[in-house]
Amino acid sequence: MTAITVETTDQKYLISIDRSLMDKPSFYAFFERLRLEALAHQIETNETDLMALSEEIKANWWAKNQAKITSQIASYNPPGS
Repeated sequence: MTAITVETTDQKYLISIDRSLMDKPSFYAFFERLRLEALAHQIETNETDLMALSEEIKANWWAKNQAKITSQIASYNPPGS
């Protein structure tokens, strides 16, 4: 048996992966990558919109986590200080 086989039907690609090829976490990471690729092909956007979304996500993350991070930095005492 080959490690990876692909069959094509009228409506689907059927992919078989031998379990000895990768462990479960690696398989799920691979599968998640395929899922994200499929979702990316479904949206219609451009690089400018994606960069704006990226900046919005970073700004929202920073607003949510700034206090926690700055308090940890403020209370950090490096060894030997």
